Amino acid sequence: MLLKIITIIFVLNLFSSIAKSVQNTQFNETKAIIVLREKFEILRNKVDDLTKKLHQSDDGTSYARCAEATSDQNTEINKINGFIELKAKFKIGDYKIVIDEHEKERKVLDGGRLYPRSCAEATAVFKHSGIFELMVPDRLPFKVACDAETEDGNWTIILRRMDGTVNFNRNWKEYKKGFGDVSGEFFLGLDNIHAMTTDQKQELMVIVEDFKGDERYELYSEFAIGSELDAYNLHTLGEATGNAGDSLRHHHNHKFSTFDRDNDDDPRNCAQLYTGAWWHVGCHHSQLTGTYNNVESGMGVNWFHFRGHIYSLKRALMMIRPKK
Repeated sequence: MLLKIITIIFVLNLFSSIAKSVQNTQFNETKAIIVLREKFEILRNKVDDLTKKLHQSDDGTSYARCAEATSDQNTEINKINGFIELKAKFKIGDYKIVIDEHEKERKVLDGGRLYPRSCAEATAVFKHSGIFELMVPDRLPFKVACDAETEDGNWTIILRRMDGTVNFNRNWKEYKKGFGDVSGEFFLGLDNIHAMTTDQKQELMVIVEDFKGDERYELYSEFAIGSELDAYNLHTLGEATGNAGDSLRHHHNHKFSTFDRDNDDDPRNCAQLYTGAWWHVGCHHSQLTGTYNNVESGMGVNWFHFRGHIYSLKRALMMIRPKK
């Protein structure tokens, strides 16, 4: 009996030490808060059970010593549990929002999930554009830029060109993972785009702008790509409406190519020839990954039905959102 009591107290001390360490990091991870709360409840039950057993013990010395240790553990648990309560204490609609008062980081929980699935979920709570973390099935959380203003919002930006600060002439591995800075120029990553378009039906908005400030758009009613096993084939592309012209239709049902992974229909390597990875055919009607400011035919940031092949666009966006 005494051995069991000592063992439990040892475990309580060990966990208390771990809890203090987590407390000192100010609980930056929401998941840690949830797990700690569950474990504290288990520990509290153990303490209650231990106290009852101690009262039944005939060993007065052991009782006094163990009861004092148990009381200390209970005090520590109450203190840390109180800290947790301050960290996560309010609810908005069906979303629980945990705010770290020091880091000002916000995470959305819906039905037990730690992160939203799309910018539609994230901006439904916060009502503004910004950087958020999403998580879809079979993927780790990843940062995205959300647009809450354009055409009723809910958009997740998957590609942005704006100033030429990021090199887009990259290899297969980099396009697979994604690159750049979500607050500036970036590509979200083919794996993430595949996961999002598989998890929910998405529509696509393409926005292009020239150096005179002429901005155009093209909206596609559906958009989805395959997995890496299918070379991220552009297998779904719905009806197009807008004023930029349908320069993506030519690439429908074609695989993605990079300079080190040639999947196009041309005997040449289109991605290498035109310095841009894309769903090349032989070669392209659009290439928003081209070299910024390169006005050689087909080399720049191109959307053929707006400014043609010998004009490199100032700005280009590709954004997706769940279909209503």
